[in-house]
Amino acid sequence: MPGVEKAKNQGAKVSTAWQNQNTKLTTLKSNIDQKIQSDRNAADAKRQAAYQKLEAKATTDSEKTAVQTYET
Repeated sequence: MPGVEKAKNQGAKVSTAWQNQNTKLTTLKSNIDQKIQSDRNAADAKRQAAYQKLEAKATTDSEKTAVQTYET
């Protein structure tokens, strides 16, 4: 029955193609997640540096309170 064998082979090819595509998408998502986390970490570090600069400039109690309020 050559038709049955051909259908089985095509089914196997489709299954393999789906698995390959799923692997590619999983890898892509992982790479995107890593990039997002890296960018978030960089933004957090930049934000903390900006807060430290503001705190260094604050001289009066009201300025220090305002900086603390701004940070939260």
